[in-house]
Amino acid sequence: MGKVVQRFGGAKVTFVGDRVMIKSDEIKDLNKAEFRYITAITKPQIRKLLKTGVIQMALFDQQLAEVETSEGIRYVLRRNPI
Repeated sequence: MGKVVQRFGGAKVTFVGDRVMIKSDEIKDLNKAEFRYITAITKPQIRKLLKTGVIQMALFDQQLAEVETSEGIRYVLRRNPI
């Protein structure tokens, strides 16, 4: 991870990837290095967030919704009508 900062000279780095690129092991490494990341979550992860009350189905009725957890994780929700 430090190679990215050295190579590109950035102080703050945000990685963007899809479900396959940024998984739980990579997220742990990114958090340790104090990097940020943007990724999509899977259907099972969505179901878990619904079950635990972090998000509610009504949020998907909105064009765009945002939820931030007490751990500082921010979810941006957008429903695909297709």
